[in-house]
Amino acid sequence: MRRTNVCHWFGLGLSCGFLWSASGCAESRPTLPATVEVELPDGTTVTVEQGSGIPSLANSAWEFVGANGQAFVTIRFGTKGELTKFENNTIASDILGTTLLFDGQLHDTGVPPVQYSAATFGAETSTGTGFAFEGLLSASVPIIGTVGSGQASASGMFSATDSDVMTGTFRYSFEVNSDLPFEIPFSADNLNGTLTFTATRVE
Repeated sequence: MRRTNVCHWFGLGLSCGFLWSASGCAESRPTLPATVEVELPDGTTVTVEQGSGIPSLANSAWEFVGANGQAFVTIRFGTKGELTKFENNTIASDILGTTLLFDGQLHDTGVPPVQYSAATFGAETSTGTGFAFEGLLSASVPIIGTVGSGQASASGMFSATDSDVMTGTFRYSFEVNSDLPFEIPFSADNLNGTLTFTATRVE
């Protein structure tokens, strides 16, 4: 029996979705693609390499706030504008934790022995007015191998009047497999939704 939940992360023209499914004794190390197709806010589609970022967001951190006025995540970007970390994460935090690292390496989740590996793909419009990210996550268990995979996408625009503000829509989907030999806790009301966001620079 499989329990399925589809959720959408709001804001930032970045969308993150997560799909968990049981597999057999595959390799224990999750694999992530080298490239993905990303659609930008102006409607153009580009092929983006893993780890690519948004130059306009280099070396910055942003707090994302939903339409309800509550912050749901702080996102940090690296030297190339690549998404490096989620902090203060409130989305499926009972499973994934409050901090997520997008470095392609294995990290523990909040549900041992499940581990995850995540990476992002980002690009901005030719005019530098908008951007999009896609985040992919793969989950695994030692010996068992890969037990899940995820996808996230979002699209956003920079404010024309304030360089410390951007707005957009954040979406994510999450499917939890209930056939695993251990319990995966989750909050159903935290696994579904689509939110618009306003993000403010905090660093």
